[in-house]
Amino acid sequence: MDVIIEYLNNKLKCYSYRSSLQCPHQDPDLLHWNDPKAWEDGKVPQPNSDATLIQNVLLNSQPPTLRQLTIASGAKLVFDPNTAVHLKVHAIYIDGEFHIGSETCLFDGTAHITFLGEVDEDKILLVRKGGTFEVHGSRKLPWTKLDGTAPKLQKTPDILEGKDNLDFCNDKCRDGLIVYQIEPSSGQLLAAHLFDFTILNEEIDERINQFVEYLEEIPVGLIVGIGLKKQIVDSKSHDLTRVFQAIEDLAHTNVESQLRGVDLGSAFTLFALKGDTSKTVEMFEANVKAHHSVTAKFYHGNYAYVMESYVRDQARGCENKVELHVYDDTLYRPTITLLDEVSTWLPGDKLVLASTDYNPEQAEEVTIMSIPSAHQVRLTEPLKYTHYGNIYKGVDMRGEIGLLSRNVKFDSEEASTSNFYGGHIKVLKDFASVHIEGAELEALGQQEVLGAYSIHFHMCEDVSQAGPWIRQNSIHHSKSRCVTIHHTMGLIIEQNVCYKTIGHSYFFEAGSEQNTIMEGNLGLGTTKPPPGRGLIPTDNTCPTTYWVTNPKNRFRKNVAAGSHCRGFWFNYPDFPLLPSTYTGNPWMLNKEARFTAIYQFEDNTAHSNGGAGGFWDNILKPNGKSEGYNQYRPMKNPVENNCIANPKSCEDDCVYLRRFTAYKNVRQNAWVRGGCMKLVESSFSDSISSVVLLRDTPAYQFLEKSIIVGDSDNFGEPESFLSPTGNLQRSFPFGRSMGNRNLMHVGVEFVKGPAYITDVRFEDFKDTDEYYQMGALGFRRNNAAKSSARSTVKNAQFGFDDPTDGNRVKDYDNDDDLYTEKDGDDIANFRDADRSVTRTDICSETVTVVRPEPFHMTPECYKRADWNMAWCCLNFGEIKVQDSTSTNDAHLVTMVRDDDSTAMMESDMSHNAPFLVILGGQYSYSMFFNNEIPNPVKIITEAVSNSGYVRVGVCLPAKADFQLKIFHPATFKTIDKWTLVDNIHDLDSDTAGGKYFYDVNTGYFATVLRNQNDFLEDEYHPNPRNRAIQLTIDIISGDRTGNNCLNNARNSFGDLSPKVSLKRNLKALLRSLLKDVRAKRSTNGEDNNRVIQADGPIPPTWGQDQRIHNGLLQLEDDYI
Repeated sequence: MDVIIEYLNNKLKCYSYRSSLQCPHQDPDLLHWNDPKAWEDGKVPQPNSDATLIQNVLLNSQPPTLRQLTIASGAKLVFDPNTAVHLKVHAIYIDGEFHIGSETCLFDGTAHITFLGEVDEDKILLVRKGGTFEVHGSRKLPWTKLDGTAPKLQKTPDILEGKDNLDFCNDKCRDGLIVYQIEPSSGQLLAAHLFDFTILNEEIDERINQFVEYLEEIPVGLIVGIGLKKQIVDSKSHDLTRVFQAIEDLAHTNVESQLRGVDLGSAFTLFALKGDTSKTVEMFEANVKAHHSVTAKFYHGNYAYVMESYVRDQARGCENKVELHVYDDTLYRPTITLLDEVSTWLPGDKLVLASTDYNPEQAEEVTIMSIPSAHQVRLTEPLKYTHYGNIYKGVDMRGEIGLLSRNVKFDSEEASTSNFYGGHIKVLKDFASVHIEGAELEALGQQEVLGAYSIHFHMCEDVSQAGPWIRQNSIHHSKSRCVTIHHTMGLIIEQNVCYKTIGHSYFFEAGSEQNTIMEGNLGLGTTKPPPGRGLIPTDNTCPTTYWVTNPKNRFRKNVAAGSHCRGFWFNYPDFPLLPSTYTGNPWMLNKEARFTAIYQFEDNTAHSNGGAGGFWDNILKPNGKSEGYNQYRPMKNPVENNCIANPKSCEDDCVYLRRFTAYKNVRQNAWVRGGCMKLVESSFSDSISSVVLLRDTPAYQFLEKSIIVGDSDNFGEPESFLSPTGNLQRSFPFGRSMGNRNLMHVGVEFVKGPAYITDVRFEDFKDTDEYYQMGALGFRRNNAAKSSARSTVKNAQFGFDDPTDGNRVKDYDNDDDLYTEKDGDDIANFRDADRSVTRTDICSETVTVVRPEPFHMTPECYKRADWNMAWCCLNFGEIKVQDSTSTNDAHLVTMVRDDDSTAMMESDMSHNAPFLVILGGQYSYSMFFNNEIPNPVKIITEAVSNSGYVRVGVCLPAKADFQLKIFHPATFKTIDKWTLVDNIHDLDSDTAGGKYFYDVNTGYFATVLRNQNDFLEDEYHPNPRNRAIQLTIDIISGDRTGNNCLNNARNSFGDLSPKVSLKRNLKALLRSLLKDVRAKRSTNGEDNNRVIQADGPIPPTWGQDQRIHNGLLQLEDDYI
């Protein structure tokens, strides 16, 4: 409630601020810039001087370049919208007031501030204590989305249809000028001729005459194109004055052609309309580098004419060429349709189109040529890449378009010794007022030093009373970050565009930052620093668009549209990093963040990121590295309830990640690790692993009412490589050069757990032949971690027939090179709670999907070839054999199912060996240690309940003395509290616990693991009431050499299987007869490869709410 009140107070302050302002430049008491009384030294500032303003001044004339401008306390500088000003300055220090417009009187003039300075010099705008910095540019739509796909320019259809590929063009070793004649109404090539002037002196005059006559004879009204191949002449003795004059007569009026500066290796292209010299376009570049080119573009009628002169160095002289193409102008300068009205945009404005493919480098900068309608813009250039603009099966993949041009601009001149030393805007504690809107910030920030970012609130602490905000700005080509919040609380950042920045873009620096509202921002083009650069380790390893180090912030309607690594990265330090702790109030207790729920994460989007779209994991270390699992377990009121010191006494608090859209993120769309986390009403598409839920605390995780698409019709830029079936016409996450291109693509990746998947729709998970396999539900490969026996799928829907059009489930085949047979791979499983995955009527209760290992397979199991998995009409739990003493593989354990001595599994883990076991008493298990019996032997269960129990035997030393201890169902701490039974089968009727069997001659020990409770209907804990059975066997004496005692045990007292096995076999026989399947099967399981039909249409309430399409909607009531 306190957070809500604080937020509303901030909004009210903003409204109060609006109503109290007038147009700053209309103040009649303002002095003029050139009034000496305004300046501390009584003189008007001179070039390259230091100037201190002491009065209220209107900047109504062009100022000189200044080294330093200080606005003293009590003074004010106001920009005049009626005067276009370009202020060049090294540093601006604000103790008084700086105004470019106001919120109620937006600045409609032109203001341009350029920062100058070399490395180690001040290159800054610094707002100090008491300072006011108000920037309010014109109100323009900051960004929107495509409303329809914007296609790239295709090389075909070319109007010339190959007619430009003439013999002399194909012969790349011929030099000279190529002259084209084109009919303008049709765009057809009428004639082309190459004039080679690299000939003998006695022939040169005739060749020049031929050239001059050729140009003169071209009919008026035709389009003439002239392109240079490498060189005109190889001898300086040739006088080409008449050649140049003929070109000038054709194309210019009293103007010399740039071709007169030609030398070997120059590039030249020209277009002219015969008879109208005003239309001429000429491009020239001297031989400035080994290989280069120039391109002339000529627009006439319905066509765009494009000619390139391409030159290589002498060593590769036969690779020079001139290429002419003629395009339909409506395709070459395309019109794109946008979701929002763009009447505030203007011809000449610069835009950026976000990538909608895996590669973030497909973002493109374009310029508006015209605005044909309220929702359309026509561009001056063709698109190099296709930008997807549709909603596909509930996943909104309409690419974003951001505005870069603004009428108020801050930029930097490069330092002579560095391309990474720009100006920066920095705000210090106790400022009076800061509001920045409608500004363009280009090439700001510095890589040389920490703390120099495009916009930086530095150690300001609580700013909620001042109510600052940063909104609707265009921050691009930044040398370091876009917006940095450092130990500052209560800032509002909304509807900004951040493009092409080095390192993390929207940056929460230290871990103390909180009560920030991030709403409607767009970030794209987040890049790694160049080699040798990078301010903190994660800038180099994983640059992220939204780098978040404190959960006490609000994120809604933001878009992370392309980075070299991640879109959103939530990772918290245990304690705020230095120097935040120097203030005396770090604002966060030690480890408070890991127990605090994220305040809000709603309606955000991430796509085209090289790593994960959303990543909730890792701990930010004091050295700046982010590593290890996050240990995140949010609790209700963690500080008041002392959860940090005693988390077991506290109640879990769920984090809701609502309406998250993520697509075309290479590794994962969402990687969620921690305590109770719920992904709700979200939409995902096109990723190697769309959703990964990793539970590492006693809490649990959920995915609900969501949509996951495997491969959409957003094909991206197709990869081309040879294969037996031809090229796959879609992009690959890693690109064809990456060795992991054949990684399996899955919708939900089960790892650890439990994870609960409820009301989720899956679409388009069909294998792509030899390129990669796909499965809606899948498992982590090379998985050394255990998979929970409680992970559950309920009310899943699939929009395809299985196996003909896709795979509901998929795992690696045992023969696949990527399958490792690690324990996590071997026990991959999940519960099909309502049979919505398997769609079987053979089983009457829960179905479990498991690996088709002999250890798991019984007559109640069915293999499915396309899944590489099996499903069983059985309830499975997990036994974990724990050895805390071993540091090697000495204690590897083998588990055997008692009804079949060949049904065994060996663990490859030395500390925590997990095994899936069938519950309910129908089957029992025995284990032995391969080399040495650990001491103690510890067994911990998961998913074992009162009715879902299991008998377990262990090979201990013969004639051993040992101590027993168990917790849950009851506590029996010493062996004298236990009851020794004479017959192993007496254990099967043990409902209270505390009974065991031990044969002194063979060393065979057995007991029943049964919890006191069953699971409640809506219980999500991995164990009933979150209490696992823990059995400890302390060996006091005896030979601990590993041995397989099972054969001796069977010889001594017969079959180890429970007596209920007879009933089990009769039930299996009856079920087989009723279902018209074979009555007798091997324990490898029967194949069940029937077609599972697709489900009905996508439920309309699943997935993200498509009405929330950009950052311009007003605050919804449910956000408060």
